[in-house]
Amino acid sequence: QKVQEFNSAGRVWSRAKQFMNCVNLPLLAGDDDEEVLMLLPPPELHLLLGISNKLLDSLNEAWGEDRGFAWLQSHGIVRAGYRGGTMEGNACRKLLLMAEVLLEDVPHELQPFAQCLICFNSVVNGAFGQELAPDFGERIENFGAAYLALGLTVTPKVHVFLCHVSEFCHRTGRALGACSEQAVESAHSDFQRTWQRYRLPADHPQFGNRLLQATVAYNSWHI
Repeated sequence: QKVQEFNSAGRVWSRAKQFMNCVNLPLLAGDDDEEVLMLLPPPELHLLLGISNKLLDSLNEAWGEDRGFAWLQSHGIVRAGYRGGTMEGNACRKLLLMAEVLLEDVPHELQPFAQCLICFNSVVNGAFGQELAPDFGERIENFGAAYLALGLTVTPKVHVFLCHVSEFCHRTGRALGACSEQAVESAHSDFQRTWQRYRLPADHPQFGNRLLQATVAYNSWHI
């Protein structure tokens, strides 16, 4: 309603505050009494990526001389060479699966990092994927205690994980895999191969036309 009123008033930006700064329609369609959590479930893949990389980077810094990254490489876990070097999904899962090996390899004072990864792996096994473990809430609490004991910053992804994943799973009775963003991410990666043949800088006057051509070509090949 406020957006419609703003549009009818001529979309004068200096007057936006009179319309509660509602200048565009919401990205999420839903009734006013619907909660964002139910419209936008916790993003399984991005939680896995963000938390795994946060723990690895923190361990590497505490270990010194890039020993954490060296350990990763020695066990065949590859970090992508973009975004400053981060693990992608498969690498994150492999790190979690090898967390008990890491526990044996790190100095005693750094073992809490490995123990935190072990707890995170337990949650991934119990609340990610398609099946929800009966004790998923306890697993999340155990991870939260292990993470907070490290004294690390509670990033937005960690906050979502600790405060909203359990609530979502309790209310829906479903694991996060039922609404994972992974399929969309895979399609994005697949589209990149087509886009490479059409791409132009975003500020190029023909960028829009090229993007349209690439989208039409991609869709034509995937009918």
